[in-house]
Formats: sequence, structure tokens, C-alpha cells
Amino acid sequence: MQKDDKEHGFRPKDITIKEHILQTPSLYIGYETWDTDAIHCLIECVILHMVDKDTANDPTSVKVTILSDRRVMLEDNGNGLPVKTLLGWRKQEPAIVALLEWFMPTGERSRTQYKSHGFISYLAKILNALSEHLRIDTRCDDVVYSVTCSKDKITKPLTKTSDIQLDRGTRIIYEPDIDLFPDFNWDFAKMKGIITEFQTEHATVAFEMVDNRDKSRA
Repeated sequence: MQKDDKEHGFRPKDITIKEHILQTPSLYIGYETWDTDAIHCLIECVILHMVDKDTANDPTSVKVTILSDRRVMLEDNGNGLPVKTLLGWRKQEPAIVALLEWFMPTGERSRTQYKSHGFISYLAKILNALSEHLRIDTRCDDVVYSVTCSKDKITKPLTKTSDIQLDRGTRIIYEPDIDLFPDFNWDFAKMKGIITEFQTEHATVAFEMVDNRDKSRA
């Protein structure tokens, strides 16, 4: 990994992107440390990017499923994530791959930028850096693509697939790094509160919350 590449972001010398993310959570989610609350906030940020009108994703539905104590799945029926090569980036890679490996600085950006980079934006690298497991499936130009990551590395490259059912939008399955968060558990009440708040603020989007650990929760 290159140590200093201003073309791909903010990085100071002698520190990797992952190290910077770990050392400065306040830059990304407003927390002073990466803990259980911070990871819940990270997922809240991903959902916000899914539904914010400025990110050009434009879903009408979002579903959050707690798959297990450590794993969560986010699904939307939005416009999907772009797989075209990002112009101006040194490595000629599909947009989602570039964002998982490098970094898109935080801050304001236009709807046009989101259309080229996708709603997930800088959050892709953060999810990857803090992941035990991260799989992103997305439908783009009527083709389903999938990529899998773990602990800041892409473990299964972005590929076209016919094995995954996805009619529209994006599916993100995420589990935080067990070495960094050994005692982590998804908190249903906290996640339900996040979804309820989003439902109030985004009335045109239908939200659904499911806890597979307890099917009575919905």
C-alpha cells in the first residue's frame, strides 16, 4: 500500500488509510473511539447514504436484517453502485473496487459525483477496513455484480454473477472485525430506533426491520 498519495485522498505520510481510520473515528462518525455504538453509527451512515436524495440512489424501499449476533444485511431497490472505471484515478478499476481499496475524502460532493462513485462513497473503505466479512452485491445495467472483503482486503474480486438473486439495487452484508470488536453484538432496539427515525424523515421510502435471531421482531 502506498503511504502518501494525495490523488486518492488526504493521507499524511507514514500512515496507511486503515490506520488513519482507526485513529480518527471522529472524522467519519463523530465518535472518539471505535466501539459498539460507533459501529451502529457506521451502519446508520450507510443507510443515510442509501436514502439521501443527494446521493442519486433513489430507492423506494430499504430492508435491514440482523442475520446473527455479529452480522447484518442492508438491502435497497435503488439505482445500484457503478462499476465503470473512475476517471482520473491512477489504478483503472471499477468504481466500487477503487472505493474499497482506496479512499474518497469526506465532505460535500455533488449528485453528479455520487452518480459516478455510488452512494456508498467513502464508507466503502471504512466498512472494508473494519470488516471480518463484507459482501456487496449490486445490480448495474441489468447485471448483478458481487465483491467480498475481509480485514481491509478484497478476498473475492468483483465479478458478474447469475447465482445471486437481486432484481434491483444493492445488498450489503457486514460483520465487524472480530479482532477489533471481540464482544460486538447487534442491538435490535438501537437499530430499530435508527430505522424509525429514518422512516419519519424519509416518508417516500418504505423501511423494514427484521431480526433473524427472533422472528417475532419486525
